[in-house]
Amino acid sequence: MKKSLIWLCFFVVFLIVAACGQPSPAVPTIPAPSPTPVNVAPILDAVTQLTVQRSYFVFLKFVKHNALSPIENMKNEFKAVHQTIVVGQRTYDEMAVGQELSTKFDGFGLLFNGDFATYKVVVEDKQFTSQYLWNDQSGESHEITFDEYQAASAAVAKEKTVLTVEYSGVTVTTVLDMPINEMIIVNKVPLIRYFVQILVKNENLTMDFTKMLRNASTVHHIIFEVPAEQYNTATDGEAWTPTWNPNSIILSGRVSQLHGSVESHWTEEDLAYVVITTDTGLVLVVPSELVK
Repeated sequence: MKKSLIWLCFFVVFLIVAACGQPSPAVPTIPAPSPTPVNVAPILDAVTQLTVQRSYFVFLKFVKHNALSPIENMKNEFKAVHQTIVVGQRTYDEMAVGQELSTKFDGFGLLFNGDFATYKVVVEDKQFTSQYLWNDQSGESHEITFDEYQAASAAVAKEKTVLTVEYSGVTVTTVLDMPINEMIIVNKVPLIRYFVQILVKNENLTMDFTKMLRNASTVHHIIFEVPAEQYNTATDGEAWTPTWNPNSIILSGRVSQLHGSVESHWTEEDLAYVVITTDTGLVLVVPSELVK
């Protein structure tokens, strides 16, 4: 009986070892679906320009920070004001998430109330969106998808003479009839960039003279590059529509608004690029080095 049991155990072990030594059955590979080709023939026949237009957004937080009171800082976070600013590429690239753009110490708060605090403007986040367009020979603009833009760009670059220039958040690929150095340029001016300075000030609905002094001493002056269309509508008024802060009313019993006023605006020449006009009426932005 014992021998039979031993032989049975050996037999089971042999079967297990034999099974482990067998190669695993091959798992059939399912081929990945082939991407659907993008038909860019209608674009290729009529295109004069391909453009990527980017819009840049910076999300700002305006917050008070108490150096000696974590509990107050929790309340301050709830009372913080958040604003979104449309900016130009230079400002977008220069600003980093978490960066403090401006910090003002509340000296009158320390003097009158023993409040050791600062008021800060912090970059909370930043994002950009892209729009893809192509222009036909009549000058009409058509929006396309990213895949269509990529396919059209590759096809145009392969079959035509093109110039691609990236500036101020825009990438423009222009189909050329001739090289730049053979064109007759009738006008050439530097590329213009646009800037505004915003005065940020807290305002309370109060007759407390001390609070008025504190607000006046903790204003911020922040400079932004902005797109041309934003600049053209800029006036010496509100940069955003101020609203009453409900959390300030609930937590501090104060009725407050944060104002952002455009206190000045100006333009600067970007000497790295020029805007040229040819004898055929073609207007292009090109690197300055191409038309020296």
